[in-house]
Amino acid sequence: MMEGNQMTYSSNGFKTFLRNERKSNGEAYSNNTVSQYVSAVNRAAHHAGFDLWSSQSEEVDNFVQKFEPGHEFEEFGAQGNNTVISALRLLKRYFASSNSYLLTWNPEKYHVGGNSGVELGNEQQWSCNSTKPQVGDRVYLMQVGVEPRGIIAAGIVTQESFEDKDWGDETKTRKYIKFKPVAVRNTPEAGQQILNQLNQLSQETGINYSWSPQSSGISIPNKISDKLASYWFIEDSLVEEISMTNNSTTQVSQPLNQILFGPPGTGKTFTTIERAVRAAEPNFSWANRDELKAKYQELIREGRIRFVTFHQSFSYEDFVEGLTAHTDDEKLVYEKRLGIFRQIVRDAKEHQNTEVKNPTNSFSDCWDAFLTEFEDHPEGVQISMKRSKFIITEVDGNTIRFDKNQGDSVNTLSVSTLEAIFNGERRFNGGLKPYYQSLISHLESLGEQLDKKAVKRQNYVLIIDEINRGNISRIFGELITLIEPSKRSGTTEALEVTLPLTGDRFSVPDNLYIIGTMNTADRSLAGLDLALRRRFDFIEMPPLPEELKGVSVDGINVEKMLDVINRRITALLDKDHCIGHAYFIHLKDRSDVALTDLAEIFKQKIIPLLQEYFFEDWQRIRWVLNDQSKASANAFIVKDDAINFDELFPGDVQLNSRDRWRLNESAFEQATSYKRIYEVGSAE
Repeated sequence: MMEGNQMTYSSNGFKTFLRNERKSNGEAYSNNTVSQYVSAVNRAAHHAGFDLWSSQSEEVDNFVQKFEPGHEFEEFGAQGNNTVISALRLLKRYFASSNSYLLTWNPEKYHVGGNSGVELGNEQQWSCNSTKPQVGDRVYLMQVGVEPRGIIAAGIVTQESFEDKDWGDETKTRKYIKFKPVAVRNTPEAGQQILNQLNQLSQETGINYSWSPQSSGISIPNKISDKLASYWFIEDSLVEEISMTNNSTTQVSQPLNQILFGPPGTGKTFTTIERAVRAAEPNFSWANRDELKAKYQELIREGRIRFVTFHQSFSYEDFVEGLTAHTDDEKLVYEKRLGIFRQIVRDAKEHQNTEVKNPTNSFSDCWDAFLTEFEDHPEGVQISMKRSKFIITEVDGNTIRFDKNQGDSVNTLSVSTLEAIFNGERRFNGGLKPYYQSLISHLESLGEQLDKKAVKRQNYVLIIDEINRGNISRIFGELITLIEPSKRSGTTEALEVTLPLTGDRFSVPDNLYIIGTMNTADRSLAGLDLALRRRFDFIEMPPLPEELKGVSVDGINVEKMLDVINRRITALLDKDHCIGHAYFIHLKDRSDVALTDLAEIFKQKIIPLLQEYFFEDWQRIRWVLNDQSKASANAFIVKDDAINFDELFPGDVQLNSRDRWRLNESAFEQATSYKRIYEVGSAE
């Protein structure tokens, strides 16, 4: 790579490009044709005195134009029955920013291209919002909405953008292209590129490219496209020309345990929302961010996504189970309480399998029926025992108060204990055992009056923010083993433990996803509990200055500025303390962005972060901002000359003569102050 986004090109690169390219009829270029075309462009460059392989796309466009009919080198371009001009037109494509596009197909929403029963292998008409694809361009068909998400086919454009009747509403029109599929791999076994492979491809090329397209016809960057072409357009024994049907997909889920890690401001929260929704609803697709956030909030309201933040004082008692104290009639009462992890495990188990459930086996159904009965009997609900009876007079949270048949004292039962006994997770041998057993018999009798109901398997998600700030061994305890995918209930190697406080038998179901986030500026990955590292997939979220491409504020190249700042931080500290692009991302979508917006980001976010990173070592913060190479008026941090030590400390006082620094407020209002961060030079 050259500086910025310029690509390096070569004769061999053009040769590889031609070998991956296809004619409009889908046929490959022969080795002889490839050699002729490479030779033709080199001869044309020599004829025009043009330094071809050191040039960039716009320069090549002008160069090729000279060989077109009616221009300076028309006759040379027509040589070899137009071989030269044909080769030069392909050369333009090689130098172009993109000649590959991503088409989408959601089997849940519509049939292929809006037509049922269409088989791949013949020319296809496909909806494409972009008008850029040209004849001969490459297209990749991305399956979305259902698992496994990923590319299932590749082809060559045979007709450019045109309008036709909308496949879903014939009263409207829609943009289409036509293409001929040349490779189909619609199952992972056949070589389909599923989503995690595509994300890895983006990491390998160093380009942040979203594989969750919001429309059909998104262009693919050249560096990624070249790797895709080598995978899809070279003969492979795995390639099959087969029809594409809804039955060809296999469910492939994301990791059950994953941690997103990176410096502040790299989009971890943004990505967590997307991953949580995908985990909870694998078949859900969205057209824009608002739809995604609406679905996320809906799942939170349903209790299928829950959120917790770890901190230094967070404990096993908060996470799994513990004792909580409260007063009852001015008496201090200790009560066993379920933590957030036990609560979501309990609910996930209710929806672990798709089945028709007998309400008598469901505590939640029976308990709901009892609460309805209790509301209809304000005087209390009488529960029969073998030789006696008792009356439940109040239900308050986790506490059930009842009056015995004899005596005036008020007694209590625990809802969580009742549920554990009902589900067979706990044995209870105390003096209240007959009361629990009688109440369970009453609940079961209520359940027998309910209709059976169909339960669909549903996924649940627990998001653990700042997972690295907690004491993992203390919080998870013996459960660290149970969260392993192979040890989850529902697998062949499922494990179960007995919890120390309640004595309940406990396991973790295979429909519960755990998504953690960690800020590497707080604690590096190397310092994490090894048991945690073995059981989670770690997904790096680095700063991506390229996300700010094209963002300019008063002539300030925000992408380049952030890139230089982070390279200096990495040199002085490490990559864990870089600054994320998310702090600046809102500048990207605004048309009225002003220098004051950038100044606020620096004052409220960037400078405080640097103070924290460097422990207020102002000299090194100045190096990060290149203040030492600026005129004083443009330096963000300058010496504080307002302090007169002789005046403050008269007499013979020995003081450390180190420099004192202050923020230069006026520098934040000048575009030059920001430009000189990346425009390196000596102070004026």
